[in-house]
Amino acid sequence: MVTISMIETALYILLYVLYIVFVAYLIIKLIVAKHDPVKSITWIMIMFIIPVIGVILYLSVGKNLRRKKKKHRKNSLKINKYFEKLVIKQKFAITVPSMKGTRQLTDNKKIVNLLFNNNVSPITINNEVIVLNNGVETFPKIKEELNKAKIFIHLEYYIIENDIIGNEIADILIKKAKEGVEVRLIFDDVGSWHITKKYVKRLTQGGVLVEPYQPVIFSKLANSLNYRNHRKLINIDGLISFTGGLNIADRYIYGTKKIGTWRDTHIMIKGGASLALQALFANDWYNCHGEILDDAKYTPSPESIKNQCAIQIASSGPNSEWASIMQAFFSVITKAKNHIYISTPYFIPGNSILTAIKVAAMSGVDVKIMLPHKSDTNITYYATRSYIDELLETGVKIYFYKPGFNHSKIIMADSNVVTVGTANMDVRSFEQNLEVTAIIYDEKTTKEVEEHFLNDLNFCDRIYEQEWNKRRNIEHLYEGLTRLFSPIL
Repeated sequence: MVTISMIETALYILLYVLYIVFVAYLIIKLIVAKHDPVKSITWIMIMFIIPVIGVILYLSVGKNLRRKKKKHRKNSLKINKYFEKLVIKQKFAITVPSMKGTRQLTDNKKIVNLLFNNNVSPITINNEVIVLNNGVETFPKIKEELNKAKIFIHLEYYIIENDIIGNEIADILIKKAKEGVEVRLIFDDVGSWHITKKYVKRLTQGGVLVEPYQPVIFSKLANSLNYRNHRKLINIDGLISFTGGLNIADRYIYGTKKIGTWRDTHIMIKGGASLALQALFANDWYNCHGEILDDAKYTPSPESIKNQCAIQIASSGPNSEWASIMQAFFSVITKAKNHIYISTPYFIPGNSILTAIKVAAMSGVDVKIMLPHKSDTNITYYATRSYIDELLETGVKIYFYKPGFNHSKIIMADSNVVTVGTANMDVRSFEQNLEVTAIIYDEKTTKEVEEHFLNDLNFCDRIYEQEWNKRRNIEHLYEGLTRLFSPIL
């Protein structure tokens, strides 16, 4: 006689067998995919240590889309006729006569060629850069330039908050839309989860075209939760653009109760590089909205700029063929001969970048890294601190920024190249998020950013190895535990 308990036992055994078979299938897929072995082993450990939940986590945030999707930046270049011509012109080498005599380009030619080959990123020299050192400088400048728009405004942001700054920007966008300016906005659905339907409705009713990046709904959770649009960019009439680390939020001016003011760096670009950012937006807009922005009005001829500054725009994400920004960072670090200054809110770099930094320091290069004394997440806070021991051992100088939360994402090398953008020095930015970074080959701009960096050191505590080793055992434990999961953070 078959009892209910026997049926329950049989079902339990069946489910258990099916679970084991499914886990085995996932493990085989991980092995066959030939991804980073450390990351693969970490996911296998999680699936065994935390049954069921570990599998759900892997399906939600563990899949690697880099080789699955090969929508390279060539797609956006097809939309942007100006850059299509520039790519053809620069296809085999940097041969433009006006570039040959530029020392910054000569010194950094390997980086230039790298980004052309791994990102199809042409170099433009007809640019002027204004460094915006914090929120107080950035938002007034953004609002000023938005109000000048005549043809179109394109914005793409990871975080937009329904706060004072967020509503001031919204008011300008609605006003310009009513004046006949085309206004398009992409926001990340996870990063901007605080903004309300009412806020979005106010924009759309005001004439602004709004698209969320990969809306997270239950049926698509596994495919979209882990791959976010972390970019921050504004393009105005194809001639003026903004990018850097600041989202649209009050925290960059007024701070938060927990960690104070968010310290960040942004730039305004006038010139040819603005068209590179427009091409990037056009590609992302097509992926979100399906509209092709190929009209000539979106790619005007760059204005003649007196203070010429060479720039490449690097973009990367799970849909790009290469980890272009990580490779650019690696190239900037390894080519440095005198000094490297790095500011990043999260330091979970992966073996390549970590080795490059340590080798540079041991080779006699002055390496300074500024990290936040406080952080917005405990996991990344302790994971970042887990790398400090080995950095100090190789001679890297570590500084903790104390007045608030240091959120800048900048690298400066030898006073002739600086990177400013959205990519943190962590695996998530290198491999999983959509990111954008401006590589600027200009002594004046680099020295200006370096000056701000060195001034910020006055508000930092330098960390020395002897004192660092005295921290509590529980901190060592937290650091070790979060380090184990660093390949997937």
